[in-house]
Amino acid sequence: MTDFSYEPAASPASLRSNQRRALRALAWTDGLTRSELAARLGLPKATLAGVLDSLVRLGLVSEAPSPTVGGRRAGRPPRLVSLSGHGPAVGAIVYSGGMLSTGLVSYSGSVLARMASWPSVHNLDDELFSLGAEALASACAQPAAVGRALTGVVVGVPTPVTSRRPSASEGADAGAGPGLTGSRGGHVRLVAHEVVTGLEGRLGVPVLVENDANLGALGEATFGAGVGVDTFLYLKLARGVGAGVVVGRRLHRGATGYAGELGHVHVNDDGPVCGCGGRGCLHGILGDALVRSVQPAYDRTLSFRDVLDLAAGGEPAPQRALEDLGRAVGRPLADFVTLLNPEAIIVDGSFAAAAAHVVKGLRESLDRFAAPLAAKALRVLPGALGDDADLLGAAALARAELDQRP
Repeated sequence: MTDFSYEPAASPASLRSNQRRALRALAWTDGLTRSELAARLGLPKATLAGVLDSLVRLGLVSEAPSPTVGGRRAGRPPRLVSLSGHGPAVGAIVYSGGMLSTGLVSYSGSVLARMASWPSVHNLDDELFSLGAEALASACAQPAAVGRALTGVVVGVPTPVTSRRPSASEGADAGAGPGLTGSRGGHVRLVAHEVVTGLEGRLGVPVLVENDANLGALGEATFGAGVGVDTFLYLKLARGVGAGVVVGRRLHRGATGYAGELGHVHVNDDGPVCGCGGRGCLHGILGDALVRSVQPAYDRTLSFRDVLDLAAGGEPAPQRALEDLGRAVGRPLADFVTLLNPEAIIVDGSFAAAAAHVVKGLRESLDRFAAPLAAKALRVLPGALGDDADLLGAAALARAELDQRP
């Protein structure tokens, strides 16, 4: 059985506040010099020296010369302080676009192990999350992950996540704490908190739940194309369309967790009724609808991934479809750009080379419909993390919410 508990070599109760702070800061990196660590903690170097000496004696940290890059350095190489042995890690179970992705990620942003599958189960219930827990256990048994212990697990879902208590009209005794709202058959539903409680009981660690697009935004903000960008929108394009909104370098979830639900923006008065209860939602032009728009150009049956691969390979029909997609998504985003004046829109990096065609269409609509000054200041960028954005977002979320033990 995989050990999902995390316990440092010394009991947390025996560590002083500055010792805990130093361990936490080091867990978020692959090593820091003493000067860098002192700056992060806001401690005088003499105080930090005492803290580090005690941690070295406890066997929790070690110092070694910094590895050279591109040849030998002149002079004495700086020494890096890092955690001894294996640092803490976070598990991720993300269901997005019909794919179940699981992985083990270090706080410093290294994906230690990953697995992916296409389950036949599509409801956000015990069966799906049990499959995720089993896959996570398998990922933790991979060679690069052995010896890593979890501080917690982050579950990503393609639906809004809210911390509010459900009203009586919504039914379900979900209690307080984060709840999942989704739609099927036009009815809003709450995924029972027993699912999360069951995962916590099974894994023995805290479990957080977050929207998949929000995880992608957190990943790019912390480790990817959004590093150093104050305000941006992360555009998630799987079988649906969603967005994560970062304002002032903080994730903006909205009053009820609905911020970024771009797929449910109205774009067609005569469009089909959506599961959210609206009509003509933007969601209806992606996924299967996108594949259907390209299918007549080919004799063989296409999948969504086929469309992306063909576009990346230079096929004109899929390229045109992705440019049209960018234009359609860009129209409502133009109003968002005018209102919020973000620095960037970052497009889901899982589209890889095919993202260039979405970016082209986006740029056309944004330049046409957004306020000129806002559009001129806006960068439209492909994501830098590819398929790992959600997994790395789990590490970022854990750093913010799980690793705050006193």
